[in-house]
Amino acid sequence: MKKYVKRLSKDSMLYGFGTAIGQLFSFVLAPILTAVFSPTEFGIISLLQTSFGFMIMIALANLSSGVYFYYFDFKKDSQRKVVLTTSIIFHFILALFFSILLWSLSSYISSLLNIKKSMDEYIDYSYFIEILSIGLFFSIIDTQFKNLLRMLRKPMSFTILTLIYVLSNFIFILILVIWLEKGIEGVFIASVISTALSSLIGLFLVKNEFGKEISFIYLGLFFSYALPQFPSVFFNWGIAQSNRYFINYYSELSEQGLYAIGLKLASIFLLFTVAFRLAWDPFALSVKDKEDAKIIYKKFYNYFMLFFTWLGCSVAVFSKPLLILLTPVSYHEAYILSIILVFAFLIKNTNNILGLGISLTKKTKYISYIQFIVFSITILLSYILIPLYHSIGAAISFLLGSLIQGYLYYYISEKLYRVEYDFWKMNFYFLIMISIMIISVYFIDSLNTLIYLFIFATIVSSFLLAISILFFNKIEKEFTFKGNIYG
Repeated sequence: MKKYVKRLSKDSMLYGFGTAIGQLFSFVLAPILTAVFSPTEFGIISLLQTSFGFMIMIALANLSSGVYFYYFDFKKDSQRKVVLTTSIIFHFILALFFSILLWSLSSYISSLLNIKKSMDEYIDYSYFIEILSIGLFFSIIDTQFKNLLRMLRKPMSFTILTLIYVLSNFIFILILVIWLEKGIEGVFIASVISTALSSLIGLFLVKNEFGKEISFIYLGLFFSYALPQFPSVFFNWGIAQSNRYFINYYSELSEQGLYAIGLKLASIFLLFTVAFRLAWDPFALSVKDKEDAKIIYKKFYNYFMLFFTWLGCSVAVFSKPLLILLTPVSYHEAYILSIILVFAFLIKNTNNILGLGISLTKKTKYISYIQFIVFSITILLSYILIPLYHSIGAAISFLLGSLIQGYLYYYISEKLYRVEYDFWKMNFYFLIMISIMIISVYFIDSLNTLIYLFIFATIVSSFLLAISILFFNKIEKEFTFKGNIYG
């Protein structure tokens, strides 16, 4: 078990390093950009980026899940090379098609984004959408190169590619937004240039992994695995992002901006969970045929919950002092949003472990069923909560949807592939930790001096860490006890 922990930890640290550097530069930019952009302008950027993400999701068609599965399912290097070549060529064609399509529909999409309950103003998004259509092409290609590096278990190359994008995006934002004063346009142009540069270097890093042969049979296999899951990808996106359109319809763009800032702060936590997930997916598939695979999955679920619950609570208690330190007063109330979103992300990211049985048994239709149920509930919650509570209602609807989603993944996956996760025990630990955090935040809310805020947050985080260590020791003793009995 120790070698698996060491291997996954090493890969997670490498994946996380690039993401962490990205967040570091994001925080460096935060006080600059919040001084340049009002919450309303941040709302415009956020709404367009959300729509851009939707187009990428549609274009990718979840095909990568099929590519992943069959890359590890095939054992011969010659077969794997055909898998990679077929995948990249098909995605190149998809990227070109959707880029042209998005450009041609820019005016129509702009009109859709202006549909609001109160039609006070019309904002022409079409020029921004045309810029993003160019970025769509490079984003899809860049994503495929990064996916390929993950499959090849090359976290260092993946990190280098991530750093190239992060550093170049940071530099071009400073040039275009701060120096040349290009405003919102500059943000999107910087992203396009950075993604294009990352794509070119990505091609250089993976060029030797492709062959001359493609296979329509393999492509059919990819689709046969991926398509049953595609509705789930759409619904999953809807669970996390549809609330942005409810904010757009029922509220003001400034609420969209506050949600975006809360999300940016919550991304401190998300960068660690993403690093784990990037390492976990190929790792979980690589050990699936081992005798002790279920024990490995069970223990890593416990480790995930222990570490990331503590980390999430720590980010939550530091959220208010960080926003006071980094942003103008108009953004400070977003700390409530960041706390809610942190725990939504925590619950949502457990699905990669809890739902593993569905993927391993190839019963991926259940993923779509789960996502449809949760998507429907989230839409209903957004319809009820957002008109009343605006951006906070959006965050709560996402959190509640994530809770329901996590339970359904656990229940169905255990029916198909019984791992016997310590689901309820870990959730009891989660409730203890979050209760302490909520009480702490209540006291933090009464503190106004920045130094006191940071001192109190540090004390709370340290106390929560001590509780996590106690739970860890208890669980390890139980595993050792059972191992002695059954060994």
